Amino acid sequence: MAKNKIERIDQEIEKTREKIAEYQEKLKTLEAQKTEAE
Repeated sequence: MAKNKIERIDQEIEKTREKIAEYQEKLKTLEAQKTEAE
């Protein structure tokens, strides 16, 4: 049972890391747009 819990946590960590990467990319794009607009 503990192994399943660890696997679920690992999956959640992976999903969270993917979201962070997406948001970092989005942030970079938005910052570039802001710089161009200034």
